[in-house]
Amino acid sequence: MPSDERFNAELAVICEGITADPTAALRKAAAALSVGAGSFADGRFRVQGLAHFLEHMISMGCAAFPGENAYASFLDAHGGAENAWTDLEATCFHQEANADALGASLRRFAACFAAPLLKQKSFAREMKAVDAEFQQAVQRDADRLQELWCHTSAPDHVYGTFAWGNMDSLSREPEAAGVDVHAELRAYYETLYSSHLMALCVVCSQDLDDVEQLVRDSFGKIADRGGARPWYGNAGKPWSLGAGLAEVFRIVPVRENAHEIHLTFPLPSMKGGPEAMGALPRSERRDDYRKRLDELLAHLVGYEGEGSLLSWLRRAQLATALQAGCGEDAGGMERSTACYLFSVGIVLTPRGIAEWETVAQSVFWFLGLVQREAAAAAAAEAAEAAEAAEAEAAAEAAGEAAPTVRRKGGGSTSPGSDAARGSSSNNSDKNSRNNSDSNNNNNNNDNNDSNNVTSGDRLGRVFDELCRVGEASFRFASDVSPVDLAESYAELMQSPGLLTHPEDLLHAGHDTMNAQCVWDPTQFCALVENHLSLDNCRIDLISDSFDADAAADGAEKSGAKTDVAMAWHIEPRFGTRFSRAPMSEALRHACDARFAGNDTRGCFATS
Repeated sequence: MPSDERFNAELAVICEGITADPTAALRKAAAALSVGAGSFADGRFRVQGLAHFLEHMISMGCAAFPGENAYASFLDAHGGAENAWTDLEATCFHQEANADALGASLRRFAACFAAPLLKQKSFAREMKAVDAEFQQAVQRDADRLQELWCHTSAPDHVYGTFAWGNMDSLSREPEAAGVDVHAELRAYYETLYSSHLMALCVVCSQDLDDVEQLVRDSFGKIADRGGARPWYGNAGKPWSLGAGLAEVFRIVPVRENAHEIHLTFPLPSMKGGPEAMGALPRSERRDDYRKRLDELLAHLVGYEGEGSLLSWLRRAQLATALQAGCGEDAGGMERSTACYLFSVGIVLTPRGIAEWETVAQSVFWFLGLVQREAAAAAAAEAAEAAEAAEAEAAAEAAGEAAPTVRRKGGGSTSPGSDAARGSSSNNSDKNSRNNSDSNNNNNNNDNNDSNNVTSGDRLGRVFDELCRVGEASFRFASDVSPVDLAESYAELMQSPGLLTHPEDLLHAGHDTMNAQCVWDPTQFCALVENHLSLDNCRIDLISDSFDADAAADGAEKSGAKTDVAMAWHIEPRFGTRFSRAPMSEALRHACDARFAGNDTRGCFATS
């Protein structure tokens, strides 16, 4: 690794030995290495599922330790194990072993990336392993839905890749097309498995300086191949109006007695920065962990208490459960640099699937409430900013110092400061960062976490409350295993914001909002007003009541109504049976009226 900067090549070494933890020496040592490339990069090559296949092949022998199972056997003999996963924009490998085997295990770990053999004699077995994972996914309706999202995405969009890989995509199809899979695999490795795209985290009890030297000696042998970091901010949404959006998809599930509705809205990526397609106002590449607008929206829509959307649906006997948000993973399809996908997933009763249009209308009614609150928050911020600017101008004219603006919720700022303009500093954190170092970043958080909340901003107060609760969770987080900690940090260091702001590391990956998060009402208002519309929504209905075999006459087993004769299709990879049709004009009119607050009849008026 070419320079001595601490975070060069996103390298981090976390040493538990510097804490006062008396059990640190008894724990296993762990390490994780992530590569800033995943299945999205398959599009550069001629084999679908190539990134996933390379993940399987990378540890099957290397120049320094050529035995096919040498690496796994060594870890097994020293109380450890290894595993890996492939996502759309990152691939992560992790290992653990007894503490006394740290040095030898790291040398073997690094050698896998420095010079893997990628032996063709291992292909058949590892292709079968990839195919076995695919066959398991075929039985999960959630994976089938995501693959349908990919299948119905725009031609040549990055979401159109078949990320899983199976025997068809890795063997039969390349063979029929005359494609050399080994050459493609080698090309992927030599293009994207470069040290400047890698991040490493080591968790152990040894001296920090000794471990850092060990890491540099071992991993410094990995070549820096140069080249641009993969970035997909110019890809935009996977669907467009009439081609995925403003359409209703009916899907036959694997499970019996399954009834669900999913309303999905593509949003601008909160990792893409100001240059990304459709970027929100004031966008930065670290907005995903600093502003967390999608998490606030998920909290509002997914709340289950009295007066919530779910409480009304339950009283009406239409639904039993509701989940909202951009998925649970830090990356993946729902949180990529191309876009975010915000989904409202509702488990329906048999009555609910028959009356799904009422359920959809209720969601848009609730989103309309959020939109009006967001507009009020943005207006309050704009009014306060105008007042502050006027006061600053008057002070300058009088030759006085700029006055201090007192904000509701504590804290004060000068009118020209970043806080007065609604921006901020710092950030957030991930999984379970229980390192004592975090206390250094929290000294003054109790007074600062509400500085951006203006008078009359009810959403801002909710945001502030979530930050306070999340901060308590961060500061008093329970212990986590070394390998889980290493894996989460290695994944986190691929975040676009952290590439330029490594000082954000401790808070950036915390899985709840915290004191480093920043409330931006103008950005939230733009998100809700511009992207939560019916024209930017696809509806996926999943029910075993849909009779795909009766596609000829467009019938359904249930009494669910449709005014469009359905043609049924089969998604080619998972074999999912589905139909698609435009949203009816009646549904569009009803949802628009609910969203605008012009129709509040019945239960909607009191929800």
